[in-house]
Amino acid sequence: MRAMLEKIPVYESSSFAVKYGVGKCNVYPWHYHPEYEIAWVAYGHGMRYVGDEIGSFDSGELVMMGPNLPHVWKYDEVFHQGPESLESRVYVIHFKKDSFGAGFFDLPEMIGIQNLLARSKRGIIFKETTHKTLAPLLDGLVHASGGHKMGLLLQLLEKLSLWQEVTYLASPGYVNTFNQNDSERLKIIYDYALNHYREQINVGELAEQMNMSFTSLCRFIKSRTGRPFKQIVNEIRIGNACRLLLERDDTISQVCFACGYNNLSHFNRQFKAIKGMTPREFMKRYRKI
Repeated sequence: MRAMLEKIPVYESSSFAVKYGVGKCNVYPWHYHPEYEIAWVAYGHGMRYVGDEIGSFDSGELVMMGPNLPHVWKYDEVFHQGPESLESRVYVIHFKKDSFGAGFFDLPEMIGIQNLLARSKRGIIFKETTHKTLAPLLDGLVHASGGHKMGLLLQLLEKLSLWQEVTYLASPGYVNTFNQNDSERLKIIYDYALNHYREQINVGELAEQMNMSFTSLCRFIKSRTGRPFKQIVNEIRIGNACRLLLERDDTISQVCFACGYNNLSHFNRQFKAIKGMTPREFMKRYRKI
């Protein structure tokens, strides 16, 4: 099941797209696009699919997603065929990194927003988004034009960059991203795992590369990430397994071996421990979209 590329329409008079949708929901396919997306469900509920994450959504949820992250919101049936009085309401913003000009978000003043853009590659839910400070910005963006419209988007991005209560959606293994706030040592560790997850991981080799003892390296990883290196590798492997299950026609067994596992039963156990369902159940749930 390959995601479809969506072409986001942008008017000549605007460098980014803003829309407010109200009414009965259309059935939309699993898709992706090169733009960043901010979506606020003012009213509605159903199931949300972002990368390899499956979850329910409700009114008031605000999500930001980075470029080319597959996603779809599936509203409950009542929003498709329910009474006329029951209509969903959603605000959606699409923009590119160069919407404000090449290099704009690389300016020193934009460091907070730059970090937000990097983090959004996994998809972010901003909790308590019914806060009154966001609604006027989102509503204002729909009706604003010119420099005022650009200013409102920057205000929104600034507020989101400072938001404390967030939840990430797609797994790090699915999108192969690294939080730039983490230390250079952790970057080396994650890069090693990403480059070698298909093989038998040699922690001793990694420790030697970092000029650390095996014990010191394991202690460092556990203290900084809250989990052992083996768990990090498993998360990366399962994240990539999810991508293969969604985008290819390979069998579960083929995906198992392609992601560094040499035992199908062990792969199934690890998949269920991390995703809360078996690979087969995962595929069935995604086929519903």
